[in-house]
Amino acid sequence: MDTPAPIIEQSLNTKLFEQVTAAAQPELEMFYQPLQQVNPKLLEGELPNVDFYAE
Repeated sequence: MDTPAPIIEQSLNTKLFEQVTAAAQPELEMFYQPLQQVNPKLLEGELPNVDFYAE
């Protein structure tokens, strides 16, 4: 990888991920289902299980 270290360091300071609670599961499944229909490989053929969602 030829990316300079300062660029990588700056990118790690950006919050890219957020915790998803179990309350969001129904909304996310509505989002995932059309994606799965278009390309099942995106989600490996199934929706995330309950362990995917934080309690």
